[in-house]
Amino acid sequence: MTVLGTEYTTNKHLYAIFRNSSGLIWNGSSLVTMVVANWATYAVDLDEEPGSGNWYQVVVPILPDGVYDGSYIFERVTGTPLTTDPPIGSIDHLEIKNGSELTLSTIPARVWPVRFVKKS
Repeated sequence: MTVLGTEYTTNKHLYAIFRNSSGLIWNGSSLVTMVVANWATYAVDLDEEPGSGNWYQVVVPILPDGVYDGSYIFERVTGTPLTTDPPIGSIDHLEIKNGSELTLSTIPARVWPVRFVKKS
């Protein structure tokens, strides 16, 4: 499995939004055209290793094969994800093939590093 991870302040609420190279956003079951009113349905929550500030989410196999450009990690400020939540990291290029392979190009971080780890 491949895990998206980042370091951030402990006891927060983080989530990722995955946008593919065609501009479609993952809503948990399919890739769709973004509608601002549906923002919360696009959020893929990250889990924290308790009290560590290490945040993670398994991205393969939850995402379908494809290239994901312009994906971000946000801090959820209120009880529900909003388009006004601050982005804390970005993923320029994420490529998934055959439901398990992961190819990365650049992973720039706005504030906090974003990393991918392959685990078995």
